[in-house]
Amino acid sequence: STLFPYTTLFRSLALLSGPDDLGHYRVLSVTAWHERDTQESKGRALRLVNAAGSKVLAVDVVGIGKGLADSIRREFRGGTEFRASDKPRAAVAERFTNLKAEIAWKLRGLLEAGLVRLPQSATLRAQLVAMKYEITPQGKVKVVDPSDSPDHVDAVLIALSRACASSWLTPTQPILVGGPRFNVMGAMSRL
Repeated sequence: STLFPYTTLFRSLALLSGPDDLGHYRVLSVTAWHERDTQESKGRALRLVNAAGSKVLAVDVVGIGKGLADSIRREFRGGTEFRASDKPRAAVAERFTNLKAEIAWKLRGLLEAGLVRLPQSATLRAQLVAMKYEITPQGKVKVVDPSDSPDHVDAVLIALSRACASSWLTPTQPILVGGPRFNVMGAMSRL
């Protein structure tokens, strides 16, 4: 399986493998640290990625992330950029406010179908349960982050975005709506 790590401002990194022949994904680990020196953090992320044999490192390029992504690409061929605020794919643009909402919905579907395995992590579980969504007046799904930054969830979402970019939702798959605000990751209660 291919590994798809992601680091959010070099504070967390998720390693994900998949999909396998049956369409299953596995989040192998989510690692977090606090480092003020961005180059130290970059080095740590690259060591983790290289140790895992990963081919891709997707970096959140909002703010200081852009400079870090440029620096990573000088040393790691598989460095790619990610912006949660980017538009969703054209095929589902009328359903989601941005790319993060599209990916979160994909993760929700994978969890509900039992197609993704998460590591035993109280932090990841708490952050997933705290995630919410709402339907905008335009009828689009919008992810509402909890007040405490969901770094672990963001790491998993962006790793997932790279792992299954070609197998996203089809435009005809339904969005189930029962009210203005719901728990995006409701399937977590089954884990």
